[in-house]
Amino acid sequence: MFKGLQAKMVLILVLLSVLSMSVVGVVLVNSVGSFYEDDFLSQMDSFFSGTVLTQITDSANADESGEELFDVLSVYSSQLGLDTYRNMYILSEEGNLISGTNRQLGQALEKTENMLSAMSGGGNTQTPRSEGYMDYAKKITTDGGKTFIIYVKDTKEEVRDLLWVMIILIIKTVVIAIFIACLLSFILAGAISRPIKNITKSVKKIQEGDFSYHIDSASKDEIGMLSESFNDMAQVLETTLSKIEDEREKLSTIFLYMTDGVVAFDDRGMLLHINETASGILGRPYIVGAATFEAVFFDYTDLNFEEMQEKLTNGTFVSEITINDKVYKCDFADFSHGNKGRGIITVIHDITEQAEIDRSRREFIANVSHELRTPLTNVKSYTETVVENSDMEEDDKARFLGVVLSETDRMISIVKDLLVLSRLDNRKMDVVMTPFSAKEAVIDVYNAMKIEAEKHNQTITYEAPEDMAQVLGDKGRIEQVLVNVVSNSVKYTPDGGEININVAEGDEGIIFTVKDNGMGIPEESLKHIFERFYRVDKARSREQGGTGLGLSIAKEIVEAHGGTIKMESSVGRGTTVTIVLRKNK
Repeated sequence: MFKGLQAKMVLILVLLSVLSMSVVGVVLVNSVGSFYEDDFLSQMDSFFSGTVLTQITDSANADESGEELFDVLSVYSSQLGLDTYRNMYILSEEGNLISGTNRQLGQALEKTENMLSAMSGGGNTQTPRSEGYMDYAKKITTDGGKTFIIYVKDTKEEVRDLLWVMIILIIKTVVIAIFIACLLSFILAGAISRPIKNITKSVKKIQEGDFSYHIDSASKDEIGMLSESFNDMAQVLETTLSKIEDEREKLSTIFLYMTDGVVAFDDRGMLLHINETASGILGRPYIVGAATFEAVFFDYTDLNFEEMQEKLTNGTFVSEITINDKVYKCDFADFSHGNKGRGIITVIHDITEQAEIDRSRREFIANVSHELRTPLTNVKSYTETVVENSDMEEDDKARFLGVVLSETDRMISIVKDLLVLSRLDNRKMDVVMTPFSAKEAVIDVYNAMKIEAEKHNQTITYEAPEDMAQVLGDKGRIEQVLVNVVSNSVKYTPDGGEININVAEGDEGIIFTVKDNGMGIPEESLKHIFERFYRVDKARSREQGGTGLGLSIAKEIVEAHGGTIKMESSVGRGTTVTIVLRKNK
């Protein structure tokens, strides 16, 4: 009922008014009663002193019956204040009624403390407030030794009537004060509560996301200052929330479209955020707020959430996982999750290419070491033999030195090929792109490889149309590629085999084709054929002086020209290499 500020203020002011008037009424009533009693005692003491007391005593001496004494005192009734409420009595020494007002003669009066005190010769005291009367007793002794008691008693009805009038007046005043207090409290409470209601309304608007509501306050008091401060706060809050929302949108967009997977967990290990990349990497959907750390990473780590948190007290934790033949690096780190505690955020980065590069690099170093070790070992062995045998015959010495020269040429060839690959990797090889005739290039390659093919009794042919577009590229490098491809065909085609070099113009560009009917390549080796140092038949390749780098160099040169190279082969039926290069437009 009194939950509102306005109702509470009305109630407080009403209670304050009632309490104030009640206190005033109690004090006033008590003061009037005390004054009336004090005035009664003072009036009696003043009357029964001086000449009046002498006259009263003389009257008592003249008439020992007490009748004359009553008549004398009746003359002073106004001074004694005798009326309907205040009576005077003449009593005997024993307290019996001799004469008096409003009493029958001989009727005994109630013995009061003041009456008993006067009989014993004592003085008067103020009648206790709890008694319903006021009284005064005066002892008079005649010359003959007779004693009278003059006793005045007030029923206090007059003061009670006065007090009731005052109480009624106070009640009326309280009612008026309550009415005024209610009126003023409504006005005051309205003046105070109205701005507060406006502020409350504005708070609700802000809770609903509406920051446009403005509190109008013309006052310059504390309420007005509070309203202005609230308006400023709402504006600052709107600006701050807008910035936070912008940042949140930015982060959401970044998380959503970044190529790395991002997974976050709260302080309880429950899934807080996962972007599409992470879902795609992990290969299954997860529900935010339902999936746990263990459920997401149970296939990839033996650590539970608490153990991972313990790991992260000393910094980040990095782990590599493999999913569907792809290698990923998982960086785990802790982050502050508001005031709730520390959560864990995981960034999943695809390092398959890097891992493949590292693997290739290790294999490359191992292959280079292996390829150079054999000729170096041969060079060292044959040289030591020649040096240690000074009496060696000239024919043997020449043969040994011939092996040394052959192995040296082999190492030089390997180093040259490695330099070519290095330049291609670092894009430092000079490639001069100029138009040239595809037919001329094919004829040059044919002439260069014809003698070598004839040594093996092989038939080598070429086909090149007279009228076709030119190739845009480096003629020397392209011929190097064709020589490498044709050289492989010569090496791996049995004696008496056939090799054909063909060039044609197609929609996609100028197409070079080298086809043989040699031993062919197994299907499982085709996907590795362009890798560095890869050889299908390693023993035969070394025997024929191959380095395993020719096709790798060919592929790098073709791709540097923006072209493509591919190989098709079948064991026992031969191999076909197709190279596509850009036309000169």
